[in-house]
Amino acid sequence: MKLIVFGGTGRTGSAVLKQGVDIQDLEITAFVRNPSKIPSNVRRRLMKVVTGSVLNQDDVTNALVGQDAVISCLGTALIGGEHQLMSEGIKNIVNGMRENGVKRVALVGSAAFLPGAPGAFITKRLASDHGNVIEFLRKAKDVDWTIAMPPFITQAPEVGNYKTAINKLPGASRAKAQDIAYWMLTCVQDDEEMRENTHQMVGISSHYDSGALISAKGLFVLGVIVSCVTLYFYYN
Repeated sequence: MKLIVFGGTGRTGSAVLKQGVDIQDLEITAFVRNPSKIPSNVRRRLMKVVTGSVLNQDDVTNALVGQDAVISCLGTALIGGEHQLMSEGIKNIVNGMRENGVKRVALVGSAAFLPGAPGAFITKRLASDHGNVIEFLRKAKDVDWTIAMPPFITQAPEVGNYKTAINKLPGASRAKAQDIAYWMLTCVQDDEEMRENTHQMVGISSHYDSGALISAKGLFVLGVIVSCVTLYFYYN
């Protein structure tokens, strides 16, 4: 399979590239603005690195030539930057997929947009562009898309235990980037997994040992406090 990854230099995107180069018969193209941000030990094992902007339709469409599937780890800027980078980027990706006959895409969203998500009144406003993406994709019936909806994203040295559930958060209020990456890579390669999750928002939660330094609830409260502070300075 030929897979192109957008947003491969962020936390989750880096995990996708790192895991993906170890998968046999998976040829990965990384589409990035700054190739130097990809670690050299990963970059040399990629099929190709394309330098471009997801806001440029021609860049995106040309990069999608010959690809079989897409993973997007585009994010949103809370302060500064392009606040509609994610939604405009996804529009360009889907348009490029249509132009090239690519049907399958997995992307990262936010658990704030799942029904009953805790703290959604804050995080939805901070991550409003995620809502724009969902609204756009719901109309894209001709594309097989699925959205991984993690809560607070953390780092870990390797893939652990995790749970997924359609349209709800299945467990802890945090998910490891490595677990999210593993699920998306599995989804785009496995026909049955993709079929079960096509046109769905999929909550994902990682399992943490009970002896962790900070509980999931504690981490969530901390996240809400940080979000409130960020929201205050952003809108004042």
